[in-house]
Amino acid sequence: MQRLKDWLRALLIAFTIVVVVKVFVFEIFTIPTSSMEKTLIPGDLILVNKLSYGSTVPFTNYKLPALTSIKRNDVVVFFYPMDDAAIISEKSYYIKRCVALPGDTLEIKNKLVYINNTKQDFPEFAQFNYNVLSDILAEDTLRKYEINEGGRTFDSQLWQLTMTEKTKEHLEKLPYIKSIKDIDIPSNAYADYIFPYHEFYRWNINYFGKIIIPKKGTTVALDANNIFIYERI
Repeated sequence: MQRLKDWLRALLIAFTIVVVVKVFVFEIFTIPTSSMEKTLIPGDLILVNKLSYGSTVPFTNYKLPALTSIKRNDVVVFFYPMDDAAIISEKSYYIKRCVALPGDTLEIKNKLVYINNTKQDFPEFAQFNYNVLSDILAEDTLRKYEINEGGRTFDSQLWQLTMTEKTKEHLEKLPYIKSIKDIDIPSNAYADYIFPYHEFYRWNINYFGKIIIPKKGTTVALDANNIFIYERI
């Protein structure tokens, strides 16, 4: 009987340690989409250090103090702010790269990223969207060059694909590829999937902002226009 009690006590202690570590220290996440591809691919398992930016206490909106601050280009896991769940830990989690910090001014012009009016260099594996004109484009070709986003359009010879500049150069050398061109998006084209999801801000993936990333202590004078940006803060 004593041995059984010892085993139960050991199991309880082990379970408690596992729960505490998972909730406050480390947690394993699965990459859900291809948005971070070439850095992280769908299905990858990543071990996230929760202590760095402060763990969230379950079923509350309280966070423990952070050990370090977020830096530009950090890959971070965060709860999607536009999710309507009342409790932070119940929101959907996103895995993205931090581009701008609180207090920065962010703008994208013709795919070029500007932070505080300074153009940023593209990372080595930056990907862009292209129109690919080809009689054929076999699945094994897409797999060979690790092209996982996009596909054939209603035009049987036109494909819209997401790839790196290096992959684009490889495809252009294939005999059956007729042309590869940037997908041109006008600067005033409205994309309903781009923050702040309102027609007043005619922003898209190639043209975005300017927008000031608010920081603690910042006072924002709200008006009928910028309310769509800052109303959820």
